[in-house]
Amino acid sequence: MWLLPVWADGGCDGEVSDRVCRRLAGHGFEHVVVGCSEEKLLVEYENRCYRSQTTGIGVVLALVTEECPNLRFIVLILKRRNIPLVRIACSREDYKKFLAGTISPSEFSQRIEVSRIVGLWDGYRASEVNRSYFKVDAVVVPQVKALFGRAGDWARIQINAIPEVSMPVARGLVLTTQVILPLENEFGAFDQSGDYIRPGRTLVSTVLRFPSTFFLWGSVGYFDAERYGFSAEGLWTTNDGRLSLVGSVGLTGFQAYQGDWKHSELSDWTYLLRSKYQWTSMDFSLTATAGRFLYGDVGGRLDLVRTFGEVSLGFFGIRTTANRSGKLIGGFSIRIPIYPPRRSAPGRFRFGAPLSFPWEYRYRGESSGFILSNRYSLMGWLEDTAPSHIRNQVLDIKTAVRWIENKQ
Repeated sequence: MWLLPVWADGGCDGEVSDRVCRRLAGHGFEHVVVGCSEEKLLVEYENRCYRSQTTGIGVVLALVTEECPNLRFIVLILKRRNIPLVRIACSREDYKKFLAGTISPSEFSQRIEVSRIVGLWDGYRASEVNRSYFKVDAVVVPQVKALFGRAGDWARIQINAIPEVSMPVARGLVLTTQVILPLENEFGAFDQSGDYIRPGRTLVSTVLRFPSTFFLWGSVGYFDAERYGFSAEGLWTTNDGRLSLVGSVGLTGFQAYQGDWKHSELSDWTYLLRSKYQWTSMDFSLTATAGRFLYGDVGGRLDLVRTFGEVSLGFFGIRTTANRSGKLIGGFSIRIPIYPPRRSAPGRFRFGAPLSFPWEYRYRGESSGFILSNRYSLMGWLEDTAPSHIRNQVLDIKTAVRWIENKQ
Protein backbone atom coordinates (compact mmCIF):
# COMPACT_ATOMS: atom_id res chain seq x y z
CA MET A 1 0.00 0.00 0.00
CA TRP A 2 1.49 3.32 -1.05
CA LEU A 3 1.12 6.43 1.05
CA LEU A 4 -0.47 9.45 -0.60
CA PRO A 5 -1.95 12.71 0.67
CA VAL A 6 -5.46 13.02 2.04
CA TRP A 7 -7.91 14.61 -0.38
CA ALA A 8 -11.18 15.42 1.33
CA ASP A 9 -12.78 17.68 -1.28
CA GLY A 10 -14.98 16.25 -4.00
CA GLY A 11 -15.90 17.39 -7.48
CA CYS A 12 -12.58 16.77 -9.13
CA ASP A 13 -12.31 18.00 -12.69
CA GLY A 14 -10.93 15.07 -14.66
CA GLU A 15 -10.31 17.26 -17.70
CA VAL A 16 -7.93 19.46 -15.71
CA SER A 17 -6.11 16.41 -14.37
CA ASP A 18 -5.66 14.95 -17.85
CA ARG A 19 -4.37 18.25 -19.21
CA VAL A 20 -1.79 18.61 -16.43
CA CYS A 21 -0.74 14.95 -16.88
CA ARG A 22 -0.12 15.48 -20.59
CA ARG A 23 1.84 18.69 -19.98
CA LEU A 24 4.12 17.13 -17.35
CA ALA A 25 4.66 13.94 -19.36
CA GLY A 26 5.46 16.01 -22.44
CA HIS A 27 8.11 17.83 -20.43
CA GLY A 28 9.78 14.51 -19.57
CA PHE A 29 8.43 13.74 -16.10
CA GLU A 30 7.53 10.09 -15.49
CA HIS A 31 5.04 8.14 -13.38
CA VAL A 32 2.78 11.19 -13.40
CA VAL A 33 -0.48 10.99 -11.45
CA VAL A 34 -2.75 14.01 -10.92
CA GLY A 35 -5.72 14.47 -8.61
CA CYS A 36 -7.68 17.66 -8.02
CA SER A 37 -10.58 19.38 -6.30
CA GLU A 38 -12.12 22.76 -7.05
CA GLU A 39 -9.15 24.69 -5.64
CA LYS A 40 -6.47 22.09 -4.98
CA LEU A 41 -4.17 20.00 -7.11
CA LEU A 42 -2.13 16.92 -6.28
CA VAL A 43 0.78 15.91 -8.52
CA GLU A 44 2.85 12.75 -8.16
CA TYR A 45 5.86 12.55 -10.45
CA GLU A 46 9.39 11.26 -10.97
CA ASN A 47 12.16 13.54 -12.23
CA ARG A 48 14.92 12.00 -14.37
CA CYS A 49 15.42 15.09 -16.55
CA TYR A 50 16.78 17.71 -14.16
CA ARG A 51 20.03 17.14 -12.34
CA SER A 52 18.72 18.95 -9.25
CA GLN A 53 15.54 17.66 -7.62
CA THR A 54 14.68 21.17 -6.35
CA THR A 55 14.90 22.46 -9.93
CA GLY A 56 12.47 19.70 -10.90
CA ILE A 57 10.11 20.84 -8.13
CA GLY A 58 10.27 24.39 -9.50
CA VAL A 59 9.50 23.26 -13.05
CA VAL A 60 6.49 21.23 -11.90
CA LEU A 61 5.15 24.17 -9.87
CA ALA A 62 5.58 26.51 -12.85
CA LEU A 63 3.81 24.13 -15.24
CA VAL A 64 0.95 23.46 -12.83
CA THR A 65 0.25 27.13 -12.04
CA GLU A 66 0.40 27.96 -15.76
CA GLU A 67 -2.16 25.27 -16.59
CA CYS A 68 -4.44 25.92 -13.57
CA PRO A 69 -4.57 29.66 -12.77
CA ASN A 70 -7.45 29.23 -10.29
CA LEU A 71 -5.60 26.95 -7.91
CA ARG A 72 -5.26 27.84 -4.26
CA PHE A 73 -3.14 24.95 -2.99
CA ILE A 74 -0.62 22.57 -4.58
CA VAL A 75 0.66 19.24 -3.21
CA LEU A 76 3.60 17.49 -4.86
CA ILE A 77 4.74 13.93 -4.22
CA LEU A 78 8.30 13.42 -5.46
CA LYS A 79 9.06 9.84 -6.46
CA ARG A 80 12.14 7.83 -7.44
CA ARG A 81 11.86 4.36 -9.00
CA ASN A 82 8.13 5.06 -8.67
CA ILE A 83 8.50 5.06 -4.85
CA PRO A 84 7.00 8.11 -3.05
CA LEU A 85 9.79 9.81 -1.10
CA VAL A 86 8.74 13.27 0.07
CA ARG A 87 5.68 15.55 0.17
CA ILE A 88 5.92 19.26 -0.69
CA ALA A 89 2.85 21.46 -0.17
CA CYS A 90 2.42 25.22 -0.67
CA SER A 91 -0.23 27.77 -1.53
CA ARG A 92 -0.29 29.25 -5.01
CA GLU A 93 -0.31 32.74 -3.50
CA ASP A 94 2.93 32.12 -1.57
CA TYR A 95 4.54 30.66 -4.69
CA LYS A 96 3.59 33.66 -6.85
CA LYS A 97 4.84 36.07 -4.17
CA PHE A 98 8.12 34.18 -4.04
CA LEU A 99 8.52 34.47 -7.81
CA ALA A 100 7.69 38.18 -7.64
CA GLY A 101 10.24 38.73 -4.86
CA THR A 102 7.75 40.01 -2.28
CA ILE A 103 8.72 37.21 0.12
CA SER A 104 12.29 36.07 0.67
CA PRO A 105 13.64 32.55 0.05
CA SER A 106 13.96 31.98 3.81
CA GLU A 107 10.34 33.05 4.38
CA PHE A 108 9.08 30.86 1.54
CA SER A 109 11.02 27.86 2.89
CA GLN A 110 9.22 28.31 6.22
CA ARG A 111 5.79 28.60 4.61
CA ILE A 112 5.99 25.42 2.54
CA GLU A 113 5.42 22.00 4.08
CA VAL A 114 8.10 19.39 3.39
CA SER A 115 7.89 15.96 5.00
CA ARG A 116 8.89 12.33 4.51
CA ILE A 117 5.35 11.42 5.60
CA VAL A 118 3.22 11.66 2.48
CA GLY A 119 -0.12 10.72 4.06
CA LEU A 120 -3.18 8.84 2.75
CA TRP A 121 -5.41 9.73 -0.15
CA ASP A 122 -8.78 8.28 -1.07
CA GLY A 123 -10.03 10.89 -3.54
CA TYR A 124 -9.98 11.17 -7.33
CA ARG A 125 -6.79 9.92 -8.96
CA ALA A 126 -6.06 10.02 -12.68
CA SER A 127 -4.35 7.04 -14.29
CA GLU A 128 -0.56 6.96 -14.18
CA VAL A 129 1.11 8.12 -17.38
CA ASN A 130 4.62 7.92 -18.87
CA ARG A 131 6.10 5.01 -16.96
CA SER A 132 9.87 4.53 -16.89
CA TYR A 133 9.92 0.73 -17.09
CA PHE A 134 12.23 -0.86 -19.69
CA LYS A 135 13.69 2.51 -20.70
CA VAL A 136 17.45 2.13 -21.04
CA ASP A 137 19.86 4.80 -19.74
CA ALA A 138 23.51 4.75 -20.86
CA VAL A 139 26.22 6.99 -19.38
CA VAL A 140 30.01 7.06 -19.21
CA VAL A 141 31.20 7.44 -15.61
CA PRO A 142 34.69 8.91 -14.99
CA GLN A 143 36.79 7.23 -12.28
CA VAL A 144 39.99 8.63 -10.80
CA LYS A 145 42.20 6.98 -8.16
CA ALA A 146 45.34 8.58 -6.72
CA LEU A 147 48.20 8.00 -4.31
CA PHE A 148 50.17 10.95 -2.93
CA GLY A 149 53.11 11.44 -0.62
CA ARG A 150 55.21 8.32 -1.16
CA ALA A 151 58.94 9.03 -0.86
CA GLY A 152 60.61 9.25 -4.27
CA ASP A 153 57.27 8.90 -6.04
CA TRP A 154 55.04 11.70 -4.83
CA ALA A 155 52.03 11.07 -7.03
CA ARG A 156 50.50 8.13 -8.85
CA ILE A 157 47.21 8.20 -10.69
CA GLN A 158 44.77 5.75 -12.27
CA ILE A 159 42.07 6.93 -14.67
CA ASN A 160 39.22 4.78 -15.96
CA ALA A 161 36.17 5.35 -18.13
CA ILE A 162 33.16 3.27 -17.11
CA PRO A 163 30.26 2.84 -19.56
CA GLU A 164 27.14 2.08 -17.51
CA VAL A 165 23.71 0.88 -18.61
CA SER A 166 20.70 0.85 -16.28
CA MET A 167 17.06 -0.08 -16.78
CA PRO A 168 14.05 0.08 -14.42
CA VAL A 169 11.91 -3.04 -14.81
CA ALA A 170 9.32 -2.67 -12.03
CA ARG A 171 8.43 -0.47 -9.07
CA GLY A 172 11.65 -0.07 -7.09
CA LEU A 173 13.60 -2.61 -9.21
CA VAL A 174 16.54 -1.59 -11.43
CA LEU A 175 19.14 -3.58 -13.40
CA THR A 176 22.61 -2.02 -13.75
CA THR A 177 25.79 -3.16 -15.52
CA GLN A 178 29.20 -1.58 -16.12
CA VAL A 179 32.43 -2.22 -18.01
CA ILE A 180 35.66 -0.60 -16.78
CA LEU A 181 37.95 0.71 -19.53
CA PRO A 182 41.48 1.62 -18.31
CA LEU A 183 42.89 4.88 -19.67
CA GLU A 184 45.94 5.42 -17.45
CA ASN A 185 47.48 3.29 -14.67
CA GLU A 186 50.54 4.41 -12.75
CA PHE A 187 49.89 2.13 -9.75
CA GLY A 188 52.01 -0.73 -11.12
CA ALA A 189 52.08 -3.76 -8.80
CA PHE A 190 49.92 -1.88 -6.29
CA ASP A 191 46.86 -2.34 -8.54
CA GLN A 192 47.45 -4.35 -11.71
CA SER A 193 43.71 -4.55 -12.40
CA GLY A 194 44.05 -1.04 -13.87
CA ASP A 195 45.78 -2.62 -16.89
CA TYR A 196 42.79 -4.72 -18.01
CA ILE A 197 39.32 -4.17 -19.40
CA ARG A 198 37.13 -5.73 -16.73
CA PRO A 199 33.53 -5.88 -15.54
CA GLY A 200 32.26 -3.18 -13.22
CA ARG A 201 29.23 -3.02 -10.99
CA THR A 202 26.57 -5.46 -12.27
CA LEU A 203 23.59 -5.56 -9.93
CA VAL A 204 19.92 -6.21 -9.52
CA SER A 205 18.73 -3.83 -6.81
CA THR A 206 15.33 -3.10 -5.33
CA VAL A 207 13.92 -0.70 -2.76
CA LEU A 208 10.69 -0.93 -0.77
CA ARG A 209 8.91 1.69 1.30
CA PHE A 210 6.77 0.73 4.25
CA PRO A 211 4.22 2.80 6.20
CA SER A 212 5.70 5.73 8.10
CA THR A 213 9.35 6.40 7.14
CA PHE A 214 10.97 2.95 6.90
CA PHE A 215 12.80 1.75 3.76
CA LEU A 216 14.40 -1.55 2.73
CA TRP A 217 17.10 -1.90 0.07
CA GLY A 218 18.51 -5.10 -1.40
CA SER A 219 21.21 -5.75 -4.03
CA VAL A 220 22.64 -8.92 -5.54
CA GLY A 221 25.41 -9.34 -8.11
CA TYR A 222 28.88 -7.92 -8.65
CA PHE A 223 29.70 -4.83 -6.57
CA ASP A 224 32.50 -2.30 -6.58
CA ALA A 225 35.82 -3.24 -4.96
CA GLU A 226 35.91 -6.62 -6.75
CA ARG A 227 33.26 -8.21 -4.55
CA TYR A 228 30.27 -10.33 -5.51
CA GLY A 229 27.36 -11.45 -3.36
CA PHE A 230 24.41 -9.68 -1.77
CA SER A 231 23.72 -6.74 0.51
CA ALA A 232 20.62 -5.60 2.41
CA GLU A 233 19.82 -2.42 4.32
CA GLY A 234 17.00 -1.08 6.43
CA LEU A 235 16.64 2.66 7.07
CA TRP A 236 14.38 4.64 9.38
CA THR A 237 14.27 8.42 9.28
CA THR A 238 12.38 11.18 11.04
CA ASN A 239 9.65 13.12 9.20
CA ASP A 240 11.96 16.09 8.64
CA GLY A 241 14.91 13.89 7.65
CA ARG A 242 17.05 15.25 10.47
CA LEU A 243 17.94 11.85 11.92
CA SER A 244 18.46 8.57 10.04
CA LEU A 245 19.32 5.12 11.41
CA VAL A 246 20.56 2.31 9.16
CA GLY A 247 21.32 -1.36 9.72
CA SER A 248 23.03 -3.32 6.94
CA VAL A 249 24.28 -6.84 6.32
CA GLY A 250 26.17 -8.34 3.41
CA LEU A 251 27.78 -11.61 2.34
CA THR A 252 30.46 -11.36 -0.35
CA GLY A 253 33.43 -13.05 -1.91
CA PHE A 254 36.37 -11.88 -4.00
CA GLN A 255 36.07 -11.95 -7.78
CA ALA A 256 38.23 -10.11 -10.29
CA TYR A 257 39.55 -10.28 -13.81
CA GLN A 258 43.31 -9.73 -14.07
CA GLY A 259 44.14 -11.43 -17.33
CA ASP A 260 42.07 -14.38 -16.10
CA TRP A 261 39.28 -14.85 -13.57
CA LYS A 262 40.04 -15.20 -9.88
CA HIS A 263 37.46 -15.67 -7.18
CA SER A 264 36.80 -16.95 -3.68
CA GLU A 265 33.79 -18.53 -2.02
CA LEU A 266 31.02 -16.44 -0.47
CA SER A 267 32.38 -16.26 3.06
CA ASP A 268 32.94 -12.62 4.10
CA TRP A 269 30.16 -11.18 6.26
CA THR A 270 29.68 -7.44 6.68
CA TYR A 271 27.37 -5.98 9.31
CA LEU A 272 27.12 -2.31 10.18
CA LEU A 273 25.06 0.14 12.21
CA ARG A 274 25.01 3.73 10.97
CA SER A 275 23.43 6.92 12.25
CA LYS A 276 23.26 10.26 10.46
CA TYR A 277 22.30 13.62 11.92
CA GLN A 278 21.53 16.56 9.64
CA TRP A 279 21.67 20.15 10.87
CA THR A 280 18.55 21.68 9.29
CA SER A 281 19.80 25.30 9.37
CA MET A 282 22.47 24.33 6.83
CA ASP A 283 23.32 21.26 4.79
CA PHE A 284 25.80 19.84 7.28
CA SER A 285 25.71 16.22 8.42
CA LEU A 286 27.55 13.90 10.77
CA THR A 287 27.48 10.14 10.12
CA ALA A 288 28.81 7.56 12.57
CA THR A 289 29.38 3.96 11.46
CA ALA A 290 30.38 0.95 13.54
CA GLY A 291 30.66 -2.78 12.88
CA ARG A 292 32.48 -5.22 10.61
CA PHE A 293 33.60 -3.61 7.37
CA LEU A 294 34.14 -4.97 3.87
CA TYR A 295 37.58 -6.55 4.39
CA GLY A 296 36.80 -8.09 7.79
CA ASP A 297 38.18 -5.26 9.93
CA VAL A 298 36.12 -4.22 12.96
CA GLY A 299 35.89 -0.66 14.22
CA GLY A 300 34.31 2.69 13.45
CA ARG A 301 34.19 5.52 10.97
CA LEU A 302 33.08 9.16 11.33
CA ASP A 303 32.08 11.35 8.34
CA LEU A 304 31.49 15.12 8.35
CA VAL A 305 29.90 16.45 5.15
CA ARG A 306 28.95 19.99 4.12
CA THR A 307 26.75 20.43 1.06
CA PHE A 308 26.63 23.57 -1.06
CA GLY A 309 23.74 23.10 -3.46
CA GLU A 310 24.83 20.23 -5.72
CA VAL A 311 28.45 20.30 -4.47
CA SER A 312 29.53 18.49 -1.31
CA LEU A 313 32.79 18.36 0.64
CA GLY A 314 33.45 15.83 3.38
CA PHE A 315 36.15 14.69 5.79
CA PHE A 316 36.34 11.34 7.54
CA GLY A 317 38.32 9.47 10.13
CA ILE A 318 38.63 5.67 10.46
CA ARG A 319 39.95 3.44 13.21
CA THR A 320 39.63 -0.33 12.80
CA THR A 321 41.61 -3.48 13.51
CA ALA A 322 43.23 -3.14 10.05
CA ASN A 323 44.94 0.16 10.90
CA ARG A 324 48.66 -0.22 11.39
CA SER A 325 49.74 0.39 15.00
CA GLY A 326 46.14 1.33 15.78
CA LYS A 327 46.57 4.76 14.21
CA LEU A 328 43.62 6.82 13.06
CA ILE A 329 43.54 7.30 9.28
CA GLY A 330 41.60 9.98 7.48
CA GLY A 331 40.77 11.51 4.16
CA PHE A 332 38.29 13.63 2.28
CA SER A 333 35.54 13.23 -0.28
CA ILE A 334 34.07 15.57 -2.85
CA ARG A 335 31.11 15.45 -5.21
CA ILE A 336 30.64 17.90 -8.07
CA PRO A 337 27.78 18.07 -10.59
CA ILE A 338 28.38 17.23 -14.24
CA TYR A 339 27.03 19.39 -17.06
CA PRO A 340 24.29 19.73 -18.35
CA PRO A 341 21.69 20.66 -15.68
CA ARG A 342 18.89 19.23 -17.82
CA ARG A 343 19.05 15.86 -19.57
CA SER A 344 16.91 14.89 -22.53
CA ALA A 345 13.57 13.28 -21.73
CA PRO A 346 13.95 9.52 -21.09
CA GLY A 347 13.04 7.39 -24.09
CA ARG A 348 13.49 3.75 -25.03
CA PHE A 349 17.22 4.48 -25.13
CA ARG A 350 18.92 7.59 -23.72
CA PHE A 351 22.64 8.34 -23.80
CA GLY A 352 23.98 11.10 -21.58
CA ALA A 353 26.29 12.11 -18.76
CA PRO A 354 26.12 10.99 -15.11
CA LEU A 355 24.62 13.47 -12.65
CA SER A 356 27.79 13.96 -10.60
CA PHE A 357 31.42 12.99 -10.12
CA PRO A 358 32.22 11.65 -6.61
CA TRP A 359 35.79 11.16 -5.44
CA GLU A 360 37.28 9.94 -2.16
CA TYR A 361 40.92 10.11 -1.12
CA ARG A 362 42.36 8.20 1.83
CA TYR A 363 45.53 9.36 3.54
CA ARG A 364 47.90 6.34 3.88
CA GLY A 365 45.65 4.37 1.50
CA GLU A 366 44.95 1.55 3.94
CA SER A 367 42.18 -0.98 3.26
CA SER A 368 40.17 -0.25 6.38
CA GLY A 369 36.70 1.10 6.97
CA PHE A 370 35.39 0.30 3.49
CA ILE A 371 31.62 0.13 3.16
CA LEU A 372 30.14 -2.13 0.49
CA SER A 373 28.69 -0.03 -2.33
CA ASN A 374 28.55 3.08 -0.14
CA ARG A 375 27.56 5.42 -2.98
CA TYR A 376 24.49 3.32 -3.77
CA SER A 377 23.15 2.84 -0.25
CA LEU A 378 19.84 4.16 1.06
CA MET A 379 21.52 7.16 2.70
CA GLY A 380 23.00 8.31 -0.59
CA TRP A 381 19.84 7.44 -2.52
CA LEU A 382 17.66 9.66 -0.30
CA GLU A 383 20.15 12.49 0.21
CA ASP A 384 18.93 15.02 -2.39
CA THR A 385 15.28 14.57 -1.36
CA ALA A 386 15.87 15.27 2.34
CA PRO A 387 13.34 17.87 3.60
CA SER A 388 16.11 20.07 5.02
CA HIS A 389 17.99 20.00 1.69
CA ILE A 390 14.86 21.02 -0.24
CA ARG A 391 14.18 23.89 2.17
CA ASN A 392 17.77 25.13 1.94
CA GLN A 393 17.71 25.07 -1.89
CA VAL A 394 14.35 26.83 -2.50
CA LEU A 395 16.10 29.44 -4.65
CA ASP A 396 16.40 26.69 -7.29
CA ILE A 397 12.59 26.53 -7.33
CA LYS A 398 12.49 30.20 -8.33
CA THR A 399 15.20 30.04 -10.99
CA ALA A 400 13.62 26.91 -12.52
CA VAL A 401 11.00 29.12 -14.19
CA ARG A 402 13.53 29.84 -16.94
CA TRP A 403 13.07 26.30 -18.30
CA ILE A 404 9.40 27.15 -18.94
CA GLU A 405 9.92 30.71 -20.19
CA ASN A 406 12.61 29.57 -22.64
CA LYS A 407 10.50 26.54 -23.61
CA GLN A 408 13.53 24.27 -23.09
